[in-house]
Order: sequence, then structure tokens, then C-alpha cells
Amino acid sequence: MRKNIKLLQFLFCFILLLIFPYSMEEKEDSPQEPQDIHKLLPYKFYLNLDHYKYKKGLNLRVLTNIPVDDEGGLKEEINLKKPHVVHFPGRSDAAHCYWQYAIAANGRDVKNPDNFFTVVELPSQGGSDFLVTDGKREENDFTGQTRPGHIDSLQTYIDAIDIAIEWANFIAQKSKHNFKSKDKRLKISCHSMSSQFVLLWLAKADDKKIQNIDSFHFFAPMIGFKTGIFPLWIVRSISSSIHYGKYFIDFINLIPFINADISNPRESKAPAGHEKLTEKAAEVVKSREGQALYVKLWQRHADLIVGEPTWGWIYNCLIGRGLLLKIDPKKLLRGAGLIFYIVKDDKVVDNEDTKTLTEKISKLDKKNSVQLVELDSEIYGHHPFFEKEFYKYLRSKVFDSH
Repeated sequence: MRKNIKLLQFLFCFILLLIFPYSMEEKEDSPQEPQDIHKLLPYKFYLNLDHYKYKKGLNLRVLTNIPVDDEGGLKEEINLKKPHVVHFPGRSDAAHCYWQYAIAANGRDVKNPDNFFTVVELPSQGGSDFLVTDGKREENDFTGQTRPGHIDSLQTYIDAIDIAIEWANFIAQKSKHNFKSKDKRLKISCHSMSSQFVLLWLAKADDKKIQNIDSFHFFAPMIGFKTGIFPLWIVRSISSSIHYGKYFIDFINLIPFINADISNPRESKAPAGHEKLTEKAAEVVKSREGQALYVKLWQRHADLIVGEPTWGWIYNCLIGRGLLLKIDPKKLLRGAGLIFYIVKDDKVVDNEDTKTLTEKISKLDKKNSVQLVELDSEIYGHHPFFEKEFYKYLRSKVFDSH
């Protein structure tokens, strides 16, 4: 009888040993709702563009799991076992939208992460400074007041990318690493709009700033964007007319839906829709579950919501599109991998522009450094980061890839 009891106890303990780690893994690997980004990326500081001649006094909020002080310097020595991933958000996003990315980086332990991961919010995003004037706020049904997303110049964003990568290179130089001397210590990741700015930065960046970068990962990249019922040439003509001054504003405002502010037309909101958060979620996220997470997260961070783009945003992004589609491909083949992740039925960006650019670069790519990856359109929309367990994809394709 005692032998049978001991045998049962042994079997019970053995089963627990098998089940318990599995249960822990399932708990870690199945986030049911957005997690607090400030716990996942517990260190925060601001980068300042004061040393740039073009734009001064602009602050960029940076969230990271690298132990840094208030000025971005290392609090303690770190050991880079894998390249540090620096991510730039999409137009209307902030760091908290990428909680799955942070989970992919941290693994089981926030205090001892498997990978180092940083989100840099660009101008007019999240906790970074906004380019639109403080008084330019709009009422909506879910936040009370919000500022529209604005771009005053492509150079502002190129400078912002530059200072962020300059900081990341500084951290890499100051840290220990297990790499061979030829191995690279950085990976750059982008979502949507930021892809355009990073590509423009890459085309003109110094070799010293690029030589440490292993690869660039562009998720739902915005080379160009969809213009709805209006042909691209009409949108381009309207945005150019508004951009170039008061002489055209009275005429342009004869079109019912324009309503450009005569005193500051470039900061006027473009008629892009999305008065409700649920409408925005339905456009950018595929699944009902993901849409619910999107709405829930933004309700939690309502003070950081970015409104619709301005005419200045549209004008500058169309300029950026033209520059990239006409660019010499050699300027983008700088020794780092270029991986473009697109979704077949993306409702926001124009995949044809992305395909045109990648085909153009691939013709000169002798090292197979350019890849075009199509995400499953049955699962993913323009914002795949809200879909269940996308962090597993990020872990395998970004952090663990070589």
C-alpha cells in the first residue's frame, strides 16, 4: 500500500514538473490585453535636436529596456548578446502600441531581458514635441481634444532619425558585446510612415553611422499612401497649392471639404475621416479581437492620441514618395539588409509603391540583402502589432534572425 502511495506521489510530482513550466510559458506567451509599456520599457529620456542647424529645441521621447539615466547615458555596463533593436512608430502611434515588440525583446524577465529594445517617438508622436501650434486642437468623441499629425519639413524627421541612431551607436560603443569585430550591433525597425523617413535618412547618412547596422525591418512600409476616391494627382495638386501660400487658399476653399485655415493653411487638417476610434481600428487592424485591443489601449492613453494628418503632412510625404521612387538604388544598398513586410490588402499604404522600390533595388542587389515578405492577409492588417501573439513573429524574424 505504501509503495503504491509513493508511486502515486512520484507520478504526481513528475506530472507537475512537466506541466508547470509549460503553464508559465503559456502565461508569458499569451498576453490577453496590452501590457504597461512603462513596465516593459522602464527607462525613459529625451533626445534634443539642439545641435542641428535646421531644427532646434525639439525633444523626442525615448523608451527602452537599456538601463540609462535621464540624459540617455548608461547607468551600468551592459552586455550585448544580440543586436540592439531601435524601433520608429507609425504616424498616429506611440510607444505603447508596440507592447508585443517589448514582450518579444524581454522574454520572461523585464529586469534581465533577452534582447535590448528601444522605441523612439518622432516629432508629433506620443510624448515627443508636436510641430503643430499648441492652440491647434480638435474636438472628437473619444479624447476631448487632440492635435493633428503635422510635418513641417522632411529634414526635421531625417534629423530626428539621425540623432536617434547616433545615440544607439553611442550605446553600442560603450557596452560589452559577445560579437566578433566584424559583427554589427544594431537593427532598425520601422512601422508605416517612419519607413519613408528612415529610407531617406539611409540614402544620405554617413558611412560611419551605417557600418554598425545589421538590417532594417520595414513593417507595412509607407512609401506612398492610398488617397481614397481621389486620384493621386488631385491630392498632390491640392496639397501643393495649400503649401505654397495664401494666393491659392481662397480658391482651394471653394471645394467644400477643404476648409483650410487661411492664417496657417499647412497646419489645417486634411479630410481623412476617422472621427471615431472604432473606425480607425477597423481600418488598421484585421481581427475583431485586435480592434478591441486597439480601442482599449488608446482609451487608456487618450492624452497621446494623434488626430488626422495636416495638409503639410500630406505635402511632405508626397515629396518623400517622389524622392524614393526616383532614387539611385545604390544609395540604399549600404551593406545592411533591407526587409520589407507588406500585407496584401493593406487599406492605408500603397503596396505597389513598395514593390516598385524593392524591384528597383533588387536589380543591383548582388548580396541578396533585399527581401519582400508578404504577411498573411487573412490574419494581419496595416497594424499587425495588435494581432494575437505577433510578438512570436517579431522574436523569430527580428531578434533571433541573422
